[in-house]
Amino acid sequence: MIYAYPPIMAVNSYQTHKDYYRVSAVRSIAGGKSSTIRQPLDRSFEGSTYQQFAQSAAKSMAGFIQSAQSVKQSALALMESRLPAISSPTTPLSAEADSESITQPIRQFIDTYNEFQTSLRDSPEYLNRSLLLGIEHAAKPYSLKELGITTLDNGSLELQEDTLQDQLKNHFDSLRKSLGTITSFAASLANTLGHLQQLPSDSLFQMSRSQLKPYGQYRSQLQAYLPVPMNGLLLDTQM
Repeated sequence: MIYAYPPIMAVNSYQTHKDYYRVSAVRSIAGGKSSTIRQPLDRSFEGSTYQQFAQSAAKSMAGFIQSAQSVKQSALALMESRLPAISSPTTPLSAEADSESITQPIRQFIDTYNEFQTSLRDSPEYLNRSLLLGIEHAAKPYSLKELGITTLDNGSLELQEDTLQDQLKNHFDSLRKSLGTITSFAASLANTLGHLQQLPSDSLFQMSRSQLKPYGQYRSQLQAYLPVPMNGLLLDTQM
């Protein structure tokens, strides 16, 4: 599961024990050799560059994960609505009677999907690019024109409710396939975001693109090098 600090608590729970301030100090020795020693930094975590970056990273990550959670929930709601049954050709239904039960979950899904697309476009540079590419691929919708849904240049979806209502009233039988298509798309996206929740928080970071890059090469040798532990950087409250 992925957890995230609410923005206001972004740095309140960080450990500030001096062990987290240890760094590598290189001492030159005659003959061109050198030795490495470990010594604590004599400075406060409060107000440091590390604290500022950690706070910013926590807020950005919390917003991204909240957006992903919202679209996942609306996708699950769409899957649990009447749409799967309506898409079956063996289900006798009145298009007029079921108009709102069809439109409402589609509308909600598109709203949260567009918010998530905005989060993807505005994602900070230190988010894992490979992970984001996988999410972006899963978030590319199928053709949904028969439902009155078009894809804009920025990746957002636009629902023309007049077109959807016309299809429901006049072409209901042919619309069943498209209802099945959007349900399948929602299921695929929810599944991908479900895998995202299972990842450890530090896998979301791409250290080479962050302000912590200079310290990444020492991570395996000096587990206490960073002023905040990378494992659990965003772990606190389940969203």
